[in-house]
Amino acid sequence: MMDGSVLTKKALELSVVEKVYLIDALWSSLDSSEQKEIDRAWVQESQIRLNAYYAGDLAATDGEDVLAAVKASLKVHEL
Repeated sequence: MMDGSVLTKKALELSVVEKVYLIDALWSSLDSSEQKEIDRAWVQESQIRLNAYYAGDLAATDGEDVLAAVKASLKVHEL
């Protein structure tokens, strides 16, 4: 059995598509009946939000702007 650092190194060498498949496989391996219900709820919520966006009732924020704000916030809270 490989240790975590070797697995991590190997995973980081994968192509983007291979990483997506790996992430999906790992996520699926954690699924419980409760998680499946949570996933269904998120799909429903996502559809509601998408419909609101298309209707002009919800504004979108660029993902890179959100990540930059989160990173800036985390730096403020570092010791």
